Amino acid sequence: MRIARQYFSSVHRGALDDPRVDVRIGDGASALRSTSERYDIVVMDLTDPVGPAEALYSADFFREAARVLSPTGVLALHVGSPFFHRERFVDTSARLASVFPLVRHYFVHVPLYGANWGMAFASQVTDVTRLSAKELDERIRIRGIGELQYVNGDVVRAGLALPEYVKAMLAAKA
Repeated sequence: MRIARQYFSSVHRGALDDPRVDVRIGDGASALRSTSERYDIVVMDLTDPVGPAEALYSADFFREAARVLSPTGVLALHVGSPFFHRERFVDTSARLASVFPLVRHYFVHVPLYGANWGMAFASQVTDVTRLSAKELDERIRIRGIGELQYVNGDVVRAGLALPEYVKAMLAAKA
């Protein structure tokens, strides 16, 4: 965190100092198992699902994440590129769907990876696709997280649009 604060202030722009942000670096599975706290959102930026990190992509781990979420809470994580990591994308999405009734995908181009990258929002009741661009912009404003460099209501709505090949691969697994 020290390096991020020191060298990447133009990226985080003070977000790391917001009292609403709780960054935890360590064993995510252990942290979820040992907490009795409830969260409105759990955001996970996981390593690839190999070795010890493989357990973080399991249905058991997703059940632990569901347990710590508030009733309307959302789990957000990346699920890989549907183009380059088709099997990972589909299998992770299926495991999420085995735990959460609502799984919605979001796509963003990540220049570092040179690909459209897939994220997922998973929840018991919150359907992110039901929010209009205007509602999203209003929520950003109300929460005092305006001055963003990338995200706005229109960008979120666009990222939630599924290409036909993604719809087909998800339907084939269902």
